Amino acid sequence: MSGVEEVCGGGSLQVQTAKGLVKEMDITLEEMREKSRAGAGLLKFVTAVTGYCDVLKEVRPKREKVPGRSYLFCS
Repeated sequence: MSGVEEVCGGGSLQVQTAKGLVKEMDITLEEMREKSRAGAGLLKFVTAVTGYCDVLKEVRPKREKVPGRSYLFCS
């Protein structure tokens, strides 16, 4: 399990907090870029990680249903 998967696991408080803070800020990436390039980069990163966590919630149960990771095809 990768580090990001550990952060995302089990309805993580870190992810929920990050989502809440981004929502509370109510700022677009372009608005943030006008204020701070570093802040825009961090906002983009946090948005990407929380998005990954959302996708992982859907994909993880499907991966677990496939025994032996047979979904990886060899040529």
